[in-house]
Amino acid sequence: MSKDDVTKLLKSLLQKDAIQVQAWLKTIWTGKEHISNNFNWHGLAQVAASRASENLNLEWAKVAIYVYNRVLYFSLK
Repeated sequence: MSKDDVTKLLKSLLQKDAIQVQAWLKTIWTGKEHISNNFNWHGLAQVAASRASENLNLEWAKVAIYVYNRVLYFSLK
């Protein structure tokens, strides 16, 4: 996946609602879909956390937590 493709994917995800992003994350974590190693996980987590904070939105908070946990897990491997 090229850098442009990764950027397009992130932009596409950020146009979805939190429930849709959670469903996408589930496909990644269950191995049904694979994602490039250069995907911007930090960017997704930061935007999700910001949306959660600005709107007091629990679903975006869940996205942020899920993604930060993934980043932490893979940084410890």
